[in-house]
Amino acid sequence: MEFGVKMALQGSWHEAAFRFRKAAEADPENPRALNNLGVALETAGEFEQALESYARALALEPGDSRVKENKDRLEAYLASRTYRAKPDTGGEAGTP
Repeated sequence: MEFGVKMALQGSWHEAAFRFRKAAEADPENPRALNNLGVALETAGEFEQALESYARALALEPGDSRVKENKDRLEAYLASRTYRAKPDTGGEAGTP
């Protein structure tokens, strides 16, 4: 975990994800490792894997507001990307 945090602070997100994944494999009941893995994966652009990691962390610690905020923020971001990516149907800009 400590080395993963160090890598994250240096901006080495793929290495951080690797380290947090190893920590989560070693202790699959550790919501902190899973949340950190989610953050690293999200920052590295691995959005679906990040959501899975956040969901696993929340299943272990349903009351953890940090994990919930991370998951909610990522879901909102992904929803906004999907909304903006819809093809133009001849209506006004931004209409579904």
